[in-house]
Amino acid sequence: MAETVLFLDRRFGTRKPYAEAIRDAGGTVRESDAETEADRIEECRDATVVVTTTTPVTAPMLESATDLRLAFRNGAGYDTIDVAAANRLGVAVSALRGYMNDELAEHAIALLLAVARDVAYCDRQMRSEPGWGDRTYVRSVAGETVGIVGFGQVGRTFAEKAAALGLEVIAFDPYVPSDLFDRLGVERVGFDELLSRADAVSIHCQLTAETHHLFDEQALERLDDDAILINTARGPVVDEDALVAAVTEDRLAGAGLDVFETEPPEGAVLSCEGIVCSPHHGGDTVETTERAIEMGRDEISRALCGKRLRHVVNPEVIKHEEGFTVGRGTYDSP
Repeated sequence: MAETVLFLDRRFGTRKPYAEAIRDAGGTVRESDAETEADRIEECRDATVVVTTTTPVTAPMLESATDLRLAFRNGAGYDTIDVAAANRLGVAVSALRGYMNDELAEHAIALLLAVARDVAYCDRQMRSEPGWGDRTYVRSVAGETVGIVGFGQVGRTFAEKAAALGLEVIAFDPYVPSDLFDRLGVERVGFDELLSRADAVSIHCQLTAETHHLFDEQALERLDDDAILINTARGPVVDEDALVAAVTEDRLAGAGLDVFETEPPEGAVLSCEGIVCSPHHGGDTVETTERAIEMGRDEISRALCGKRLRHVVNPEVIKHEEGFTVGRGTYDSP
């Protein structure tokens, strides 16, 4: 019987670019029509690979999929998959890590400059008033200190681009080895020190229980009144209500957001003029789309063909015994 690749997100159309590669690897494609988690649990029972973008892959879904080899996230993050449950069950989890490092870092820089230079306000003024409108002074970022929260691949790429603009770079990440900081000449600091020193903060960490609302009312209060907050990582890392209040009350200079607690966003965050918003497209370019498709096709095909996976985020499930035993499937060749 052919092995099944189950696509959980109907509206994203992720199935089409992968269908030919899946068939070439001897698999069949199935698109979810589930409306509830109970339906998805049933759908997962005979799946070899599940693919998700926004649909949560929960512990009960993983438990029901007794033949599951791989839970694949069609994106850079993997907070939609219960990785702890996957570890317990021996299921590999992969994501498209690294495919949009430059693009996300560029977008974070763009948001930082848009806030510092008051681009959105100037645009509104020129369109609504005759002449030049209100030509207020804007802000230089060269010589300022930017604090990076999350010094993974995107955070390090952002550090290089920020340094090229003349910013002093400091960073907080308790999990990254110190030599990676040293290699880029970035000062490693604790979270509290970062908040007290940074003129701007750019968030590049994963969303976990530890980082949920990391930037809450208390953290935002410790930032300088002239500080700028940029988030291109995950919306719930920031308490959005607290952020809107801080910007509205001039306790922050402004913010740039590409991600939101609820997506698409609504309410106060969109009406707050001190917050520059973009629609979670920081990494969406022609180049990254092509890159993602190639990486995803290759990873799913490898899972079906018993080859070594290249983008596993939970390597603890890999046992180097007879070939590569990854969870419930045996992966023999590199």
